[in-house]
Amino acid sequence: MIQKSVVRSGESEIIQSQNVTNAGKINSRVLISQSFEAAEPFQGVAFLMGTFGEKQHGILQVKIIEQQTGKTVFNKSYNTSTFEDNKYFCFASEQEIDVHEPTMYEVLITGKLVQPGLGTTIWCSEDDQYEKGILKINGEEQSGDLCFGIVHDYKETMGWGIFARRCEIILLIAFFFVLHCFIDIKKLYEFVYQNRVWIAIALFIFCVANKFNGSSVSQYDNYIQPGEGSEYVSPLFGTSRSIRSDEWLVSVPRSLSAEYTDYGKMNDIVRATETTNLSASGLYLNYSALAKPADWGYYLFGSEYGISFVWSFRMIFGFLFSFELCMIISKKKKLLSVMGGTVIWFSSFNMWWSTVTWLIAGQAAIVFFYYFVREKRLAKRLFFGAGIAISAANFVVDLYPAWQVPAGYVYLALLIWIIIDNRDCLKNYRIKDWMLAGGFFVFMISIIGMYLYNYMDYMTAIMNTVYPGGRTYYGGFSIDKLCGYLISLTTPYTDFTNPSEMGCFYGLFPFSVIVFAYALIQKKGKNLLMWCLLIPAVIMGFYCIIPLPHTIAKLTLLTFSMPKRVVDVLGYLNVLMLVAALSELREVKRMKLPVGIIFAGISTGMAFVYAYGYCDRKIKLAFLMIITLLTFILEICLVSDVNWQKKNASQAVIAGIAVITGLSVNPLTCGLDAIYSKPVAKEIKKIVENNPKAKWIGVDSIITPDYLIACGARTYNSTNYIPNMEFWEKLDPLKKNEEVYNRYAHICITLTEEETEAELVNTDYIQLDLNYEDLSKFDVDYILSVDELKSADENGLHNVYSEYGMYIYEISKKNY
Repeated sequence: MIQKSVVRSGESEIIQSQNVTNAGKINSRVLISQSFEAAEPFQGVAFLMGTFGEKQHGILQVKIIEQQTGKTVFNKSYNTSTFEDNKYFCFASEQEIDVHEPTMYEVLITGKLVQPGLGTTIWCSEDDQYEKGILKINGEEQSGDLCFGIVHDYKETMGWGIFARRCEIILLIAFFFVLHCFIDIKKLYEFVYQNRVWIAIALFIFCVANKFNGSSVSQYDNYIQPGEGSEYVSPLFGTSRSIRSDEWLVSVPRSLSAEYTDYGKMNDIVRATETTNLSASGLYLNYSALAKPADWGYYLFGSEYGISFVWSFRMIFGFLFSFELCMIISKKKKLLSVMGGTVIWFSSFNMWWSTVTWLIAGQAAIVFFYYFVREKRLAKRLFFGAGIAISAANFVVDLYPAWQVPAGYVYLALLIWIIIDNRDCLKNYRIKDWMLAGGFFVFMISIIGMYLYNYMDYMTAIMNTVYPGGRTYYGGFSIDKLCGYLISLTTPYTDFTNPSEMGCFYGLFPFSVIVFAYALIQKKGKNLLMWCLLIPAVIMGFYCIIPLPHTIAKLTLLTFSMPKRVVDVLGYLNVLMLVAALSELREVKRMKLPVGIIFAGISTGMAFVYAYGYCDRKIKLAFLMIITLLTFILEICLVSDVNWQKKNASQAVIAGIAVITGLSVNPLTCGLDAIYSKPVAKEIKKIVENNPKAKWIGVDSIITPDYLIACGARTYNSTNYIPNMEFWEKLDPLKKNEEVYNRYAHICITLTEEETEAELVNTDYIQLDLNYEDLSKFDVDYILSVDELKSADENGLHNVYSEYGMYIYEISKKNY
């Protein structure tokens, strides 16, 4: 369904979104009516629907009658499961209702076959905002009006674009499963394994060609002209996540802003002040771009394909490198490596953080290094050497020490093990081999050096901020998060305040540690890899349990990382230790069944107790009990003296759990229509094209400023990843309130007649009440607002755009 034009009530008549309530649950015993005036032909009405955040089932009957004659001009039933929460839905047809002069109509809404539950409702104002019409519920006149609009230029479609793309994915998955019926399963999976790289490349091309991405960018449809734009404003599958605002609200707009600068050295769109593009957007087309291969799609294909390139590259090749690393650790045990790779890459931790660089880059560097050391053919060694240089550079320039430092411990341990384990290969190196290795080392250093040189202004600025600069930690009191692997599986399906922080690896702690110790004892300590993994585990484990003495914490560099970040990396190391241990159990005496039951019971019991504190509804508790019992059985099968079919099945089930729950976290979205297909985006781009140097602010929202930079508008209060000190010094020349604004922050500006005042609402949220007269201090040309500014005219603001709940004002300079 595509809405081409909807005019809502008022001059153009929008019912304001503030001071709203709802009309209550609509069922067969409720009749809601709203009268309105139409002066020209129209095709129906649109209501701001509410579903209380859940999919609702039932039938809504909508009828429009002409009040004077009682003639029914529209009558249609709708399935409520098609409604989206807090979005306008068009009750209209392509056939116009003929109107030649102002005529009063009344729309009647009632429910049919409504199933039990919270139900469907319509948003309405608390007071009378539409003087020409009256809202009634069961014949009783109400004080407010429905949030509604009159629909014009409506064209009904089946949403064939989304339908076609959904079919592509479903058919591709169905084709793979159908192959199991015609091809021997062992041969099928052997073919997949032998051709895994080519299959990954083909899948990567398929995803990029279709502009698939896992961004929650569809969140913009909840805030910017809801329901407007193309059919692709909504995800193909899954749910966009508002909690991932660091991704869709900050990272995406900043990346999109770079395209308007042709990925050049400087960017004056973010914060409306000129700064290096690398710090402003993370994108700069020069030699340093080699450090971030996932971003190459932006330079090659532009933003829409670029964001798909990023997500597809990281999701597909991130899993491939996780699998390859587990193959190295497990001595090429394929099913165990699939289990380890899926548990790592599709973990709730990695998915909720929209895939993390230290995982893909660090693992890639280790995998490339392993094959480089062992490979003798020059062509492949060149490829592996380039992979080491680029991946290692990518890991270093990520510049988030909270994860990098502990992850560095893990990768250093693996590096040492590979070198010692392959010492015979290294003994056979000739001068040309060492020169080749040295050349790639220099190549890596050159990429890192160029990147850091271009990034220097950001590093200097961020270290001088109150937040996040200047933080120091000494550890302690975070080890319990390792037991959060059960509750983290529920986060895609239930509501938690901050599921990103709850995300962790399905590492079966402390069962994994027990299995690791058992395997090491059975091997009589003769396993270099396990000792190499144990050392960083002990260091990080102590840091997560108790605060370390300041000197030791500083010497280990862990002062750069807070405990809640170190425990994330410890969870990753826990998975590697489990894979290494399970690999060794193939060669030693396995646990007796009663012993396995005891240890599995202790482990799942601890995880259940940890998770129980999060259960506030029975549905969560029931789900938790099911996955606890399933995990208990899987742990028993993994280590106990049972047949190999059960062991293999348990590994396959764990992999399936990881994939299903992991892929449920992020939506599957096509393109960037949630931003670019909105009518206001087209208007902003038109203004920017005519006046590219104009400066903007977004008011009464933290969404609009970043939306503006995504559309190419130079915006002062887009997320200040580093503070725009020139902006703030014009308001606070004596720097009395520097503690408030010298930080990374979202800035919500509200225009006021009162004195200008800045308030720190949260660590990264500033509320700036800006006096109209102070606008002249910043040379602001345009304002984007989600509300009509009542004092606009008397303060020199001229409304140049007013449509679907968005307003653009041009500032008259002569008033200043």
